[in-house]
Amino acid sequence: MEVWQVIWLIILVIVVLGLAAVATTLWLVKRRLVRWHQTADKMATPTQIAGAQRFYVRTIYRRQHVMYLRRIMIGLFVLAGFMALWALCEQFNLYTTFPNGRAAMNWFLSDHTSTRNVALVLMIFSVLGASLLRFLLLKRVDEVQVAEANESAHDIYAIPAVMRRQLFGLRRLLLIGLLIISLWLGLGAVTKAIPRATSPFETSHSITQPIETNSATSGSSSDETSYDDSGDSSSSPSSSSAASDAAESSNSNDATDDDLPMPSTPIADVVKAKPADNATMKQLSEADQASLTFMAYWAMEGQDPATLFATKNSTGGATFYYHWIANNGHPIIMFNSYSPVAKAMDDMFIANIAGNDVSFYSLHDETAQTSKLANIMGLTMSNGYATPSQDQLDQRSYDLRKMATVYYQQAGYQAVHDTLKPGYAMTIK
Repeated sequence: MEVWQVIWLIILVIVVLGLAAVATTLWLVKRRLVRWHQTADKMATPTQIAGAQRFYVRTIYRRQHVMYLRRIMIGLFVLAGFMALWALCEQFNLYTTFPNGRAAMNWFLSDHTSTRNVALVLMIFSVLGASLLRFLLLKRVDEVQVAEANESAHDIYAIPAVMRRQLFGLRRLLLIGLLIISLWLGLGAVTKAIPRATSPFETSHSITQPIETNSATSGSSSDETSYDDSGDSSSSPSSSSAASDAAESSNSNDATDDDLPMPSTPIADVVKAKPADNATMKQLSEADQASLTFMAYWAMEGQDPATLFATKNSTGGATFYYHWIANNGHPIIMFNSYSPVAKAMDDMFIANIAGNDVSFYSLHDETAQTSKLANIMGLTMSNGYATPSQDQLDQRSYDLRKMATVYYQQAGYQAVHDTLKPGYAMTIK
């Protein structure tokens, strides 16, 4: 997480703890009120006293003809709770707990994160409306209680003036706290302080297998582009020469794999595999390399590459594209998809190939349709080729030769190869 995201989270925790403290203090004041009543009527139970207090307040609502506002307030709070639950389900892909749950929501928006943000915005408006009504009702009840107060009386409906002011103040603080939390969550969604939804396949990509990345929470640096004018000028070089370069590069990344912990996702099969021979690597086309890296990416994200597009409905109606960028002998493959449901392009991730090493970088589901990679991610130019400025996903690279061993012409490979389409021409800038 970025520093500003940590700060956002710390502030949220502080507000939540403050709200919990206010709620606890409110409970303690109510307990004091019960004990105060029991000093005068030792036969009254806490349940009877609390019930009498609620009856008195509802009586005020009826006399003031504001009972309908109370019903609207309750409805808005229930709606806000449902929106919060919805956002939670979208964030952690809890719909997969229910049969066809995610498919039932497929009509709404193109991805979990957008749907979560909509739910949070609706929650803000619901909490705002409910809080305003609650404040008006509290104020009306307080005015009536002040007008009817008789400090000398000690019946079951009475509330001492000090406690009445405390209860009124604490309830207002509780409403303010709820408003701050809902607004802060909404602000976090808009500014991307909240990590992207953790479901692996977005709705626009699949109905049966959700796609989005757990790793995609790494910070975006689209405003950090820094390179000179010696960039890429072609988006479709000879694929065989790129594959040949990869096949003939050094074996250095075999050693680095040994220094890193074994992944817990299916990408571990790639780490443990033996590199494919040079003859196999030289026959790989651009489409082959795109298919291999696409399968490896979703294996890194916990998906079974053999089942990515195993059924006719696996794409959710979306079309998937790869865009080959020559990058002066260090190819970059950008992957995106177009969803007819959302009528939008979704830029998913890139694979940066340097020799045998393939590093993955998230594009955070950017929706810009651009022919220049620099428009959607930060890049740094060095020795005539560009490298992404942000941290690579999984904090490691993977061997393209090992990907060929595990995936090339194996189960699921042909489905991925047939599904991925060559995209529009792209350059570095």
